[in-house]
Amino acid sequence: MLISFLNAVLTPDEPITSITFKDRTIDKQYKNDKLGSLDILAKTNKGELINVEVQVADERNMIEHSLFYWSRLFSGQLQGGNPYQKLERTVCINLLDFDLLDTLEYHSCYVLKERE
Repeated sequence: MLISFLNAVLTPDEPITSITFKDRTIDKQYKNDKLGSLDILAKTNKGELINVEVQVADERNMIEHSLFYWSRLFSGQLQGGNPYQKLERTVCINLLDFDLLDTLEYHSCYVLKERE
């Protein structure tokens, strides 16, 4: 069911055919770091990391929350000495039971680059 959901939401050029569930805990790098616990973390057959988060209550921090988890997953892929080209695509999908944005759309997509 998760593979079908991911293919429907992400509409990849090549469908996701398999996933591996990963440890949902984001380890601390430093003693005072915030500990993260993800709802679902999967790795696709292409090596992409996908985090699916479900939030029912609006704690007024969803943008920061999502960026924090995304950045930790993205940056946590590299070990010392490895080139940045080894970083795989990292996707966060947030299923929210509240309005985050003032829009009529139920599905919004964001990237950290200028598409044009």
